[in-house]
Amino acid sequence: MLVLVVGTAVEVGRQSGTPAWRTIWAEDGQIFLADAETDGFVSTLLDPYAGYMLLVPRLAIAVVALFPLDDAAWLIAVLASAIVASIALFVYAASGWAFRHRAPRLVIAAFVVLVPSAAYETTANLSNVHWFLLFACFWALLDPRDTLGALLASTTVAAAAPLTNPLAVLFVPLVLARRARSGLGLVPWIGYFVGLAVQATVVLVTEGDDLPGTPFRVQDLPSIFAVRVAGSFLIGDRSLDEALRTYGHGFEVGAVLVVGALLVACVRAIEPSRRWLPLVSVGYAVAFFLVPLVLRGSLVVWPVGYGQLSASRYFILPVLFLLVAFLVAVDVLLSAPASRGRTAALVGIGVWLALLAITNYSFTNGRSAGPDGRSSLRAAKQRCVDENRSSVGVRIAPLGTRQWSFPLKCPT
Repeated sequence: MLVLVVGTAVEVGRQSGTPAWRTIWAEDGQIFLADAETDGFVSTLLDPYAGYMLLVPRLAIAVVALFPLDDAAWLIAVLASAIVASIALFVYAASGWAFRHRAPRLVIAAFVVLVPSAAYETTANLSNVHWFLLFACFWALLDPRDTLGALLASTTVAAAAPLTNPLAVLFVPLVLARRARSGLGLVPWIGYFVGLAVQATVVLVTEGDDLPGTPFRVQDLPSIFAVRVAGSFLIGDRSLDEALRTYGHGFEVGAVLVVGALLVACVRAIEPSRRWLPLVSVGYAVAFFLVPLVLRGSLVVWPVGYGQLSASRYFILPVLFLLVAFLVAVDVLLSAPASRGRTAALVGIGVWLALLAITNYSFTNGRSAGPDGRSSLRAAKQRCVDENRSSVGVRIAPLGTRQWSFPLKCPT
């Protein structure tokens, strides 16, 4: 429980400027909270948004809707952060079979909370917890534990992920390639396929014009991968735009070459019987990089604007899966005989990972400027009085050309 509390606090504290517990992010207010307040929890549970069903955010917002609107900002921030922290704990437990040492498991669990790609728009909000759920789903489908508690946790995650993001369908080949389970071991897989079936039904009946997106340009893919994935993996997101402006294509080429060489060295260092995991992880890094961009378009993420890392949520999974591939090799290194070279390598890796997490823990994002949730609510209530209106919009983050808000019914 203490670890969960600490993880939640770390996650909720990542936002710079106006704290996360005083702000409401975009869809959390305008879509999920507004729907729960106006239409009720039951009638909106299966409602799609952006073309698909998001079960977990709607379940969480149902809890928020039980409390006064004054408490919505901090409740959303804490619930969303607790979900991510819980996923980190699950990943640590479910990845025990993949690593012989605890250190790599601790690192991958820590980076669920601290992954650099999340700092710009994905911390302490319910709208984006499904990206972390997809990562947990990967481990849930491979988890060999057969205790009741482990099966319950794996089944919950394996079902919740496809019920919240249809991209979970990308794990079907992973399931089909694994050795068939029997008995209770099949329960997580059953939950996964049931979740997929429900999500597929929702997606198929959702009108195509509900799918937001921008044009897709295949020629942008190498640069996007070099900067937003390889660059983020190496130095994090805080300095990405500065590195790109300073070094231009040199940064793009250098990031790809360094990450490529690093992954090749990692795979070669791993014994053949264990190479499938890093190879599969790299495959999913590429898959979760390509598919969202093909579906939503590439112009939303490229070119990188000054201080703007739009749609950074799309790069959380590629970075996490690259990290898994790297950590399998670290696990092998931990088993190697003691030597100065081994010690130097481990110290260097530890320093790099620590700097990556620390320097990218928090930086200015679209939510940093607020507005403050309670102040916006007070201003909206005053407008009810001043303008004699039946309803008004409560302004929420992010501030910009698109005005995000949720409706407040004025007292009569």
